[in-house]
Amino acid sequence: MRFAIVASNKDSAGMSIVEELEKQESALPVCVVEEETIYANIDTEKLDADFIVFASKHESMAKKKTLSVHAPGNFHEAKFGGKPSMLCKTSSFVLKYLFLRLKEFANAANIDYHVTLEVTHHGPYIDKPCCFIEIGSTHREWQDKNAAEVVAKSIMSLLDFKPEENWVPAIGLGGPHYCPNFSRIQLETSYALGHIAPNYALPLSKSLTKEMVNKTVEQPRIAIVDWKGLGNKATREATIKLLNELSLEVIRTSHAK
Repeated sequence: MRFAIVASNKDSAGMSIVEELEKQESALPVCVVEEETIYANIDTEKLDADFIVFASKHESMAKKKTLSVHAPGNFHEAKFGGKPSMLCKTSSFVLKYLFLRLKEFANAANIDYHVTLEVTHHGPYIDKPCCFIEIGSTHREWQDKNAAEVVAKSIMSLLDFKPEENWVPAIGLGGPHYCPNFSRIQLETSYALGHIAPNYALPLSKSLTKEMVNKTVEQPRIAIVDWKGLGNKATREATIKLLNELSLEVIRTSHAK
């Protein structure tokens, strides 16, 4: 699989990552765009790649120091780029591989950052498989060379990308935005999570639930659910009924080992 990196020159975290990639003489092609990545209009045909990695900043009101990975797309409104009710293509295996490397390099560097998955959210919308890798959550972290080096090393590890034979692709539903249960599963089990729909996006339509599967390269047939994070009884029952209608095997996060 061929990878390319996209960053914005308006994004200090993205540019910090690009600088580290240049220092390490990365062989991966880098495209720097003028607009913010979440609003970028990418001509993917000009990028000689099968998969696009967006190197970006992460912002949050909590201002927590984070390193995160997620797939882009919108389950409902498109408040921050992309298209309403449309998900980008992604790869559950690339997301898992990148997340494992991010955790590995962060531990090795002994930096005080929380490494986490995020649920699927925000733009842009592009027609090639993609994901985001981000540094959060303030200007101080965005310009942290140690954090940028960790992210750059994680991205460069994609040159050796090879999924494990026992990895099992899956989608995730339920739980909060930073999805600790799904992060644990991604790190500690053979399940490889691609698109994740949070509790605040539920219940999903049948077409969007199908899109979580169809927009994943590996076409997962397993849905892992954060049972306590599926909302009220009506939402939980509607979600499980829909997953059963789509012939997806349902596994609770507490049972995923």
